[in-house]
Amino acid sequence: MNLWHPRAGNEGVAFLTTYNMEWQSTDLYVANRSGSSISVGQPVVFKEQDPSERMGEPTLRFYDRQGPHQLQHLFNSLWEAGLRPPKDQSVDIEPVIQAKDQHLNDLRTCLFSQMGIKK
Repeated sequence: MNLWHPRAGNEGVAFLTTYNMEWQSTDLYVANRSGSSISVGQPVVFKEQDPSERMGEPTLRFYDRQGPHQLQHLFNSLWEAGLRPPKDQSVDIEPVIQAKDQHLNDLRTCLFSQMGIKK
């Protein structure tokens, strides 16, 4: 369960994920705190439309000032629920680590050579 709970007192949008054993589903709750009031998101209703029509208003909108912080809560909540990016979209850092290690070895070789130190 997400540590940042919608009732924790922070302003803005909060996300809470829970695992529902009965339905065998991961449930996502969205809440918005403004002052002393809390608004809780309701199930989304999908409206069928012609594919050529413009989409209209977004389901949720996050403004630049608070958006990155609020979306980070969503990411954290999904991560805590066990969701991860697919392997083909995640970054393999092993080549970066190998390149860094080789670079450090090269720097050591140069330094030792300049200082007359034998390995």
